[in-house]
Amino acid sequence: MIRRFAWLLAVALAGTAYGDVLILKNGKKLSGDVKETETSFLIEIEGEDLTYSKDEVEKWCKSPKDLLGDAPQLVEEAKKLYLEAVDIKDDKVAQAKFHEALPKVTKAREAYAEARELFPDGYPDLDTGLVNIMKLMRLIRERCGSEIASSPPPIKPKGIAPLNPPPAPPPPPATPPPPVNPPPVNPPPPVNPPPPPPVNPPPPENPGRPLGERIVEALGVATSPEKRADAAEREKARDALGGRSKDRGGAMPSFAVALATFLSRDDKDWRLVVDRVDVKGAGFEQSWSGKLVRRSDTSSVLYVGRQEVRLRKGPDGMYLTPPGGSEFRTESLKIQENLKSDALVALQEYLTTHSLIAISGFAASQHLKEVRFLLEKVKAMRAKDAAAPVDVLLLFAAAHLDALLSAGVPEPAAFDAAKLVGWDKAEFGNVVGTKDGLAVDAYHRWLAVGLYDMAIVEFLQNYAQSSDLSVRYVFGMLYLFRAIHVNRQYERAYLQFEKIAQAAPNQKVREHLQALGKSIRGASVCRACEGTHELRCNVCRGQGKGNFQCSSCGGSGKLNTVKGVRDCRSCKGQGRFVNMDCPKCKKTGKLVCKAKGCTKAVPKPTIDSFCEALECSLCAGRGVLFDHVALPCSECSGVGLFLLPKSDPSKTIK
Repeated sequence: MIRRFAWLLAVALAGTAYGDVLILKNGKKLSGDVKETETSFLIEIEGEDLTYSKDEVEKWCKSPKDLLGDAPQLVEEAKKLYLEAVDIKDDKVAQAKFHEALPKVTKAREAYAEARELFPDGYPDLDTGLVNIMKLMRLIRERCGSEIASSPPPIKPKGIAPLNPPPAPPPPPATPPPPVNPPPVNPPPPVNPPPPPPVNPPPPENPGRPLGERIVEALGVATSPEKRADAAEREKARDALGGRSKDRGGAMPSFAVALATFLSRDDKDWRLVVDRVDVKGAGFEQSWSGKLVRRSDTSSVLYVGRQEVRLRKGPDGMYLTPPGGSEFRTESLKIQENLKSDALVALQEYLTTHSLIAISGFAASQHLKEVRFLLEKVKAMRAKDAAAPVDVLLLFAAAHLDALLSAGVPEPAAFDAAKLVGWDKAEFGNVVGTKDGLAVDAYHRWLAVGLYDMAIVEFLQNYAQSSDLSVRYVFGMLYLFRAIHVNRQYERAYLQFEKIAQAAPNQKVREHLQALGKSIRGASVCRACEGTHELRCNVCRGQGKGNFQCSSCGGSGKLNTVKGVRDCRSCKGQGRFVNMDCPKCKKTGKLVCKAKGCTKAVPKPTIDSFCEALECSLCAGRGVLFDHVALPCSECSGVGLFLLPKSDPSKTIK
């Protein structure tokens, strides 16, 4: 496993050349190809040669061991303290042990993470150490999480993304040109324009009404297919629930989250009711089910998840463009609309016959009964059709399961029920979900404590092979947050997004990822000059002046002439020039950086240098809907945000 992990890490860092590390006396650390001369060190970074005299260099590190110091010993000490604390019955004494272990493992993590950053290639023992530290830190987090789970968010949203954005308004009519000699007109009195409306204000939280009453009101809409088809009715019900409330945990809040999420879309968006397209072509037949949107009399689009099937009526028949394919003329094409699914039948049974208006009084056994009912339905439908539209059933099952797992000591039967649909238990904590869901959940939990390096270690070890867009997207975000935190290695972030773009499910997602990668490339800091676009002159070492050997006499001060040995006229027999203006940098002490990709000065980036963010209006930026069930938000796919790339803010993912 570790060998495979090391290989994945090497692949993830492909395209970046590192070598040894120079630690300067001013604390700066440089990674590159180091060469030693009699009086100085030469380090090559991104094609640029930087020279430092030996009295400027504190240490030349040729392997990670030179950087780790006492980190391995600190890990063993922290591990010993943890094991001792686990066996202590006195909670106060045990907590003291945990708090004693915490700074030791934190210091070791910093040393190992820095060593891996500066020595990214090879050294599998370093990877083993990082994995062990990650596990130990997670264990300590479980015991005293309140002490370390407090880090400011790495990105602050500029607003809230609308849940159902209205269509773009038509362009204003062209203004006619003014007459050549316009008659004088008395200007009307000035009118103060009305203030602009707030951007997608959050629905009221209804603090004066009990949540139970609001759930009953929302169920009146949720149980009626006719009312669910009315966007205004759904929005009113979500407002009653307080759709953006961040309170979670317990039966009613979990169910309210599920109910508000369900009401954020209509039945077609949930694929409970579908439109079906059956097509015959040259030697093949194919069917797609999704939501059909007619754009004109001759053009329609069938949305199948993130993919699109385009239909066009031509003069000689119907044409179809499959996802990722080219348009072709069909031999026959059949469209069936508003087909009801088995999932819709199961959902109606659940919503109307399971006494959900009394959910506040449900015992654990009743929640477990609901979980089993819904997940057994899901299992049966998937057995018939692996692509069955079961998302809503999983949503409500997750709400009941979250209520069960919120208990101090959850019943083992709750974890057994989750296995009906292949949900696994996380290695740490009472959290269940699919592997991809657990990855997104882990992303948000690591972000909450600001440990981006540990998050990257976990993703490389457990989720690097995932093909899920959400998992790969948040992986790129981790690289970006880590780069901003240490102000280096931005290439890992933009290479990740550009790599995801190659396998994007549709053109809109592909263009968004490409624009995000371009934004990061354009505002990234050069590794050689750290964004200044200037380097210290390696001749005068930044002084602008220096003592230089005479090039005419080679420093001897003498020249052989036909009349014998004479003093050099250039240096007047001194062999060198003292305190002379540097000829290379023209006494500025600086040279233009010509490292690969460095074309201009770039200030130290923040997240705003690359993109702006809008908070997901459905999950309020949480990304996952529940505390104990790793079910990514259906609106933002678990990211919690919608990013607007600086290179082109119109290239959004949705």
